[in-house]
Amino acid sequence: DTEVSVLARVLSGSAEGFVGAAPLHYEATVGALVRLGTGTPINPDILLDRGSGDGQTDYEGSLILRLGLGTTFRLAAGARYGIQGSAPVVRRVAPHEQVLAPLASRTTLEWKPGPYVGVDVRPSLVLGGAVELSGIYRFFHKHRDEFSLVDAASSIDPVVLAVESGVKAHQVGAGLRYDGVLPWLAGAETFPAELHLRILRTRAGSGGQTPVATRAEAGVRLFRRLWGPTQDRKS
Repeated sequence: DTEVSVLARVLSGSAEGFVGAAPLHYEATVGALVRLGTGTPINPDILLDRGSGDGQTDYEGSLILRLGLGTTFRLAAGARYGIQGSAPVVRRVAPHEQVLAPLASRTTLEWKPGPYVGVDVRPSLVLGGAVELSGIYRFFHKHRDEFSLVDAASSIDPVVLAVESGVKAHQVGAGLRYDGVLPWLAGAETFPAELHLRILRTRAGSGGQTPVATRAEAGVRLFRRLWGPTQDRKS
């Protein structure tokens, strides 16, 4: 699927000497995202097919808050809420534990995924320069999906597909991040790039299909000035 998003900073400022002699910096950002159903849904006749999307339109809103105490402590917290649209799908209607469903259970359904909410909290310490060590807590909750028959005369009951389709998970972890963009904007002769490594572990949750897993994430973001003289980057 294709995602289109926009972010807008709605609040930014600082309070000098808020805690002792360290200034407090704060920032709030709101975002909106539309996920377009341009991908290909899972083929129900191919056992291991994963597809490339869900085929329906989703809408998501988010709020991100950032606090910084002096130059050593930072706290980022974010929340997002998404509503997922409905779409027709072809499924073999059977309990999720039944690997090989009979061909007679194949039918067209109207699928409406449940809404979801996610919360991220990340306190971090700046170790020096552009290196940051952080702790991570993530909460994710997706409500149960809904299925209805397109062919009202069918005797198939799609309620078995909705069973255990809800997900609730609590994850904890740690991360290491290098940010060379801010020093570069301040005039330092560094390479403007962001690199991060995170390890997350699901510690609690509910939902029969919620995986209890350890997840490793790594990412690189590169930046390049498209226009304007480089000597003006301090502004």
